[in-house]
Amino acid sequence: MIELMVTLAVAAILATLAVPVFRDVYIKNHTAAIANEFTGSILRARSAAASRNMCVVMCRSETTSKPVTSTSGPECVQKVNQDWMSGWLIFGNPECDSGLTVPAQGQLIGIVTPARPNFTLKHNSGGGTGQDYLMFSALGYPRQGDVGFFDLQYGNEVRDSNRKICLSSIGNVATVALKDGVCP
Repeated sequence: MIELMVTLAVAAILATLAVPVFRDVYIKNHTAAIANEFTGSILRARSAAASRNMCVVMCRSETTSKPVTSTSGPECVQKVNQDWMSGWLIFGNPECDSGLTVPAQGQLIGIVTPARPNFTLKHNSGGGTGQDYLMFSALGYPRQGDVGFFDLQYGNEVRDSNRKICLSSIGNVATVALKDGVCP
């Protein structure tokens, strides 16, 4: 009986030590997954713009779960400094209309709903104002005002796993540690 109690005590101590490590692994893995998903979406929008020879929009949306019909569907939300973790849309914009917030029939390329609580993803163009709307030209270049970076972090914590997703003026995307603070 004493051996059983000692074994349970040791197991409890080991479990107490392991929980913070598992939490850090969870946060690090989810941060990497979100960064990869967002980077992939930017590259998908850029590639679609070049291959379709038309402007393509990637925008923040709060209606990604809204069904697509011939008269309605998901739409962009343009509010400064909002969190992209609510989801985003990618769609063709043949007229390069920067005010277009609803994809035209047949122009929807993708809908992404990351659905990971406690994470934030905000655009920062360097001047402190966030964008909720990225547009790529027919050559795959982002608009000048869309160039900058996105801060991805877990809660309000300063963590080594927090990331900065950088979008250059020629459309290249890089992910760096948020603490480093410098985009290539």
